[in-house]
Order: sequence, then structure tokens, then C-alpha cells
Amino acid sequence: MIKMDNQKIIEQQYSTSGNLESRISLHEKYSTNKFGWFNWLFLNYDIKPGYRILELGCGNGRLWKEHFSDLPESTSLVLSDLSENMIETAKQLVGQKSAITYTVIDIQNIPFPDNSFDIVIANMMLYHVPDLDKGLSEVKRVLKTNGTFYCATLGENGIGGFIKDLLHMPRVKRSKFTLQNGADLLRAYFGQIEKRLYEDSLAVTNINDLIAYIRTLPWAEELQAVSDSEMFATLETCKQDGIITIPKEYGTYIASN
Repeated sequence: MIKMDNQKIIEQQYSTSGNLESRISLHEKYSTNKFGWFNWLFLNYDIKPGYRILELGCGNGRLWKEHFSDLPESTSLVLSDLSENMIETAKQLVGQKSAITYTVIDIQNIPFPDNSFDIVIANMMLYHVPDLDKGLSEVKRVLKTNGTFYCATLGENGIGGFIKDLLHMPRVKRSKFTLQNGADLLRAYFGQIEKRLYEDSLAVTNINDLIAYIRTLPWAEELQAVSDSEMFATLETCKQDGIITIPKEYGTYIASN
């Protein structure tokens, strides 16, 4: 078997919206916090009339399908992603609107002048950036002096850690940007940093749904030797009263000068 490097795996994972939508589906079906992740994220954004907003790694645009109509008057929004297919998916999901610009952008080389945006958003993507220092310096550059950077991420002890421990997989490589180390990484660029946590978990009743989710994960190639039936038997042992309870460690950093 030829082992792909991490960047090629990420590009393959996000070349289309299929894997992302499959993962979102599991969260929607089994999350115990019914308020909703996208609702919570939007609630944390302090958006004022006339603000210019850039989202990096917008994925399928689901956040804005649900909350574009909640934006204040005269707000403009640039939705960007490294994947052209993701941008096309976002266009279809959110729609063509005069206040939204869709474009392909690499966070390591943002094609906008200094001091362009009041808000920059980068949710669940900083841990994929090859040169994170370059990416964060670009975010800092395009933010206005009093601008705010919102960057949601995962913790190291959530779903991925739970599954790897259960399947006796090593946690060898620490993620580049997590709820454990993100503040230290942001501190090199921003003076004020706040971490907010989203309280949630999964209560999974159908093991086949969980296996389908696991097969979409970026590190799923490590599980090629494990059959679905073997995985099913292992997961079945975790059930209590017909439910597998899995911790979620999600949150967002709010960074400013």
C-alpha cells in the first residue's frame, strides 16, 4: 500500500463536500446539545452594520445558509476555500447574493490588502494549514487594527481521541492547532485571546452510522486492515442501554489586538 502524505490526504478529503456532509449528518442526528453548533458559532460573532467579513475554509457554506439573513445591514461577506468544488457547493447551498463574494483562497497567501476586514473566520481548518505561522501572519495582516479573528477548533480528547483509544490506535502526532495549544499559537500575533467551549457529546444508537463516519475521517486509511464487522464488535462493547456516548471537545478562540 502506498501511504499518502498528510497534505494529499487533506486535499482528497475536501476535494468534494461528501465527507464533510457525512460527518455533519452524524452530528445532527446524535448530538446531545440541540441548540446546534452553527447556531452557537454565529451567536459568538460580534458583527456590526457595515462590517467586512472574510471566512477562510468555508466548506459547504452551511453556517451562512442558516444565518446570512441574520447579518446586520450593509455587511459584506467573502466566502473562500482552498477547494474549488467546495466553493461551488457553497454557491449552490447559500445562493448568489450581492453581499457575498465566493473565491478560492489559500490562507497562507490571502489576496487582499492590509487592513481589509473587520472580521476573519477560520473554523475547523487551522490544523490542516502546512505553514500555520504564515497563515496566522496573513490573517493578522488583512485584519483591521480593531478587527477580530474567530477560529473554531477541536480538542485532543474528543471524538477522534475516543475512537483511536477504543480501537487501540496510537495518538502519535499532536494536531497543529487544538483547544489545548491554540492560545499559545495565537499569542504570537494577537494581544487578547479568549477561549469559549461548546458543551456537547454524541449519543449514538446505530453503530453502522458511526462506522460510516469513521471511514470518512482523514486518518481512516490507518484502519484499512480493520473490517467493518471487527469494528462493529468493538463498538458494540461500548454500548450502555443501547447507546454509545462519545465526548465532543469543540470550541472557538476569539482573538484581537
